[in-house]
Amino acid sequence: MNDAPPARITSALILPKTGGTPETAYLFQGVFAKRYIKTEHGPWQPQPASRLDCIWPQTAKTAGALAYGAAHTYNGNIWLIRGDKATSFRPDGVPAHESKTADIFSDIRDTTFRDGITAASALSDTQVFLFKGSSYLRYDTRRGQTTDIKTLPHGLTPDAACWIPDSTTPTIHLYSGTDIYTYQLDKDGTTLTPVSDHPESIFSLYADAPANRPYFTLFCCFG
Repeated sequence: MNDAPPARITSALILPKTGGTPETAYLFQGVFAKRYIKTEHGPWQPQPASRLDCIWPQTAKTAGALAYGAAHTYNGNIWLIRGDKATSFRPDGVPAHESKTADIFSDIRDTTFRDGITAASALSDTQVFLFKGSSYLRYDTRRGQTTDIKTLPHGLTPDAACWIPDSTTPTIHLYSGTDIYTYQLDKDGTTLTPVSDHPESIFSLYADAPANRPYFTLFCCFG
């Protein structure tokens, strides 16, 4: 009998539709990810779970070798953050590049925050929201500037964050356990506000989601 604790989502990404590739969501747990394909007028269709270095071979021996705390997309690249390091690569096979968070987010003076990011999400071509526990800030990728650190309402501590493409108002899903909270960007451009105090179940959006299940049971057969 496996007594491992239930696993939680560690990061989430949605890659927009490009050419013949459909919109694709990834729900991560450590070095594994469960992939979902967006149907034209239907729900997300689950695909088998795989190791990151099987999905993106260029991550082998970098972010694909160890669990990490956050992931986001920016300018066509995927960024995986683990402690004080960040790995970037393009899904089309360009080799991964590893950097220090101190070099990427040099404007973040709070080194405890900068080197302990637990969730991240791009919200536009120039904005990335970074989270540590219930604290968050906005990083301007164009100017290399950050806003003051703010706190999510009700002390929410997201396991993962994910930008929702094509939403009328800039929108982020925050994952916590088996719940998904929807937040939108205020007019000030720096504050995230909950759309509702009532979360949605992760299983209502993603069938067979890798949450609240033992890690071994979920991935031992890569399914």
